[in-house]
Amino acid sequence: MKLGTKEELQHFLDQHAQESTYIMEEFIPGEMVTFDGLTNREGKIVFYSSLTYNAAVLETVEQDEDMYFFLPRLIPNDLIEMGTKMVDAFGIPERFFHFEFFRTYPDGALMPLEVNMRPPGGPTIDMFNYVNDFDIFREYASIVTADHFQAPIRRLYNCGYVSRKYDKHHYTRSAEELREELGSALIAIQTIPGIFSAILGDEGYLIRYPEIDDLFAAIQLIREKED
Repeated sequence: MKLGTKEELQHFLDQHAQESTYIMEEFIPGEMVTFDGLTNREGKIVFYSSLTYNAAVLETVEQDEDMYFFLPRLIPNDLIEMGTKMVDAFGIPERFFHFEFFRTYPDGALMPLEVNMRPPGGPTIDMFNYVNDFDIFREYASIVTADHFQAPIRRLYNCGYVSRKYDKHHYTRSAEELREELGSALIAIQTIPGIFSAILGDEGYLIRYPEIDDLFAAIQLIREKED
């Protein structure tokens, strides 16, 4: 729950303060970005990537809206630097990691949010493959068995996931029309199980493009709604 004014805070306290114990955090304006990857047996990074979300998960669920996130080809240097320092500090041998940050408005500074010793969720680990044209599962097995990441990391594409929620929105283009318009840039259209649909939508579109502007144009195409 987000409380935006003193009045909303007072109303919350009047209604719920006696019911339970609550933890409150300052609201941080900004966008959420991640630093994700895989380490070798010595805990050194052998692959890294990043995610940017158009909205926080809490906002997506509360507002029951569709959403998108994407893996960019170009990853900011400050994110690489901070993420690498965190990997070194925590000591993460032979495993995936998923660090979340706020990039705050308006200064663009990074603020650490979460540290997870696991891969990112949803379709993201598959999106590693679509960005680089390799098999991250094979590479992880190679790390475990031989401590060697074999595939070249080329970052050929920007890859995005775009959700649709059909119980709330009527979209301009059907799935078939999008298949025709997007062509080979459309990797897959996924049907999302009900337990995950509040976040990932009823349907998810995976797309990839070498140029980031083309990715954003396709995202808008998929999300375009009827008046």
